[in-house]
Amino acid sequence: MAKEEKSSESGMKEITKIGILSLAKIMGVFGIIVGLVEGVMIGLAYKQLSSNPDLFNPTDPQVQYIMTTGWSNIIILPLIVGIFSFIIGILSALIYNFVAQKIGGIKIHLK
Repeated sequence: MAKEEKSSESGMKEITKIGILSLAKIMGVFGIIVGLVEGVMIGLAYKQLSSNPDLFNPTDPQVQYIMTTGWSNIIILPLIVGIFSFIIGILSALIYNFVAQKIGGIKIHLK
């Protein structure tokens, strides 16, 4: 059994450290993409809801605010989700680098 474990780990490389800014940038871009998709979906949902006068009274100031901010989510959400994802990327890389130094990193097989 010990020989099988040793042979399965041959060719394996260990990720001992992750570039902090590298991971943060990738996660930030993913966050922007996810935020854009969410913003479009929310905008479409608000458009659908606003087209039904039985659900909303269009003269109500709160409803008007919701309808105007619905489409602004296409700009706001990518920024917010992107920034938070960037910060989470920094924290994730810092935590991974600390833990990998103590107990070892993730092992992957590269060809």
